[in-house]
Amino acid sequence: MKSGLILFCLLVNTYATAKPIPKLQVGGSYYQRIVQVKDVIADVLPPPVYIVESYLMSFLILNQAEKAMSDKKIDANEMQSIDHLIEQLRELKEGISENAEVEGYFSRVKIWNADLDDSDETLKKLKELMTKTNVASVTEFYKIFETRFIPAIKQGDIALAEKYQTELHEIFSRHCKIVDEIVGIAKKRIAELELQANKEGVDAKVKGPLYNNIMLMKDLIADTLPPPSFIIEPYLLAWEMIYETGRSGAKGTNLKTMLEKSSRLKEAYLARHDYWVKNLKIKILRQAMVEDSYSPAENFYKIYEKDFIPALEKSDVALAKKIMNERLTPLYEKHRQVVDKLVLAADKQGIEIESEMALQLAKNR
Repeated sequence: MKSGLILFCLLVNTYATAKPIPKLQVGGSYYQRIVQVKDVIADVLPPPVYIVESYLMSFLILNQAEKAMSDKKIDANEMQSIDHLIEQLRELKEGISENAEVEGYFSRVKIWNADLDDSDETLKKLKELMTKTNVASVTEFYKIFETRFIPAIKQGDIALAEKYQTELHEIFSRHCKIVDEIVGIAKKRIAELELQANKEGVDAKVKGPLYNNIMLMKDLIADTLPPPSFIIEPYLLAWEMIYETGRSGAKGTNLKTMLEKSSRLKEAYLARHDYWVKNLKIKILRQAMVEDSYSPAENFYKIYEKDFIPALEKSDVALAKKIMNERLTPLYEKHRQVVDKLVLAADKQGIEIESEMALQLAKNR
């Protein structure tokens, strides 16, 4: 933490004392525009190398199976709904091969295995974490999901499925620590490269080696960062709290810890919202980021705090599930639809800025 603070202070001091940065250099106007687009994507992208969606899928499948088993059996239509969720899990793991429409976890790992080299200790560490350490935990996660959890669901054995779901939780927790380490290293690397770019005599043109390395780290962060402006983690945590309360009651220590985490996630979401309200000037992204995605999230938190949490505090799991299924989930899905469109718009905007930079660079040759 101390070294990170020193690095930040050095960076601030460098920018404060340096001459105005040419628009086609790292730190210049083109760089700032593309970095903002990359940061928007990192803030909202469902990250393919952070398996939060796959873990969330375990709760959605479990919930669907519980509703189906209300009459003690899963009929064909109900199994079709469960199979649809299982197929979504497969896509998160493997992607959709047709036209490379969606990249799954393991296809992204292959890309990072090619893009990260061993040219220095930082990149070597990142490659180790991304393509080996993290892969080991994720492989174990999917193995339990596919060979234990799903068969228990298809047999209608909810109790056994819940047991395996707790095993998934333990692996996911380990995975989260690895992800946090990856993001921390990548952010530090970006700060170091920006400092280097502002040293006298360093060729820091956009599209140059320094710029490309910074963009590589930005993309890595987008692939792994728990997205603070996308409420997938609060939504996941709500499901976790339902099942934790069902197991240990409202007095359980884990529920208290999760409520504290919920408050931190909301604070982070609101902090990023305020940041984008003040700083996002790209019109095509601003509407979606600060209004369209915010409205359902704001309503989500209102119901979450006013009705959902009090139900849990009374150990009324049935009511909490009803609120979750009928009121919170539709708001989450509405928010998610905006996020998906926002990612596509940000990608398009980034391509346009990169093309504009290329033209400017060609003119300056």
